Amino acid sequence: MGRTKNKKAKKDEVAKKPVRVASSSIHEKRAKMGESKYALTKEKDQKFVSRVRKVILMVILLAMMSVVLAVLMVVFHNPEAIIKSKIESIAADYYENYYYEKILDNVPSNKVMSEVMERYAEGGFSDVSLRQLMLFDGRRHAEAEAELYRYCDPDETLVHFYPVDPFGAEDYRVEFKYACIF
Repeated sequence: MGRTKNKKAKKDEVAKKPVRVASSSIHEKRAKMGESKYALTKEKDQKFVSRVRKVILMVILLAMMSVVLAVLMVVFHNPEAIIKSKIESIAADYYENYYYEKILDNVPSNKVMSEVMERYAEGGFSDVSLRQLMLFDGRRHAEAEAELYRYCDPDETLVHFYPVDPFGAEDYRVEFKYACIF
């Protein structure tokens, strides 16, 4: 009997050998599971490429924004433009709200304003220094003094006013002589 058991055992071992499966059935299983290996890699590559494109676009946008900001900083934080603008606004305030009022107060009652001002239309009034602009009307513009004096010589930077017909408070032209280092 011992021999019969051995023969049965050998037959069972032969039966347990792996059976070869046709390649078509493997491909069917993959197709049923999803897509082929090639399609899966292609999809991964497409996702990677789309991420790379997004990153590149973000870098380009950030670079453009930094260039625009740099240009704006140069334009708006240009010390020369800022100082000249401040001097022009202080000079306008000086003439319109202080100097013109002083002229009106000193016009003789027997003369018309246009007669007095015509005399100065060609040659203008005397030069007004930056220091005088800073000191007029109780130092009204004292907050700008330190910055203006840092760039400009207060005694050599001059403003020259010329009255223009009809000789109102806002009827004038100005010439500036800047003695500034920017």
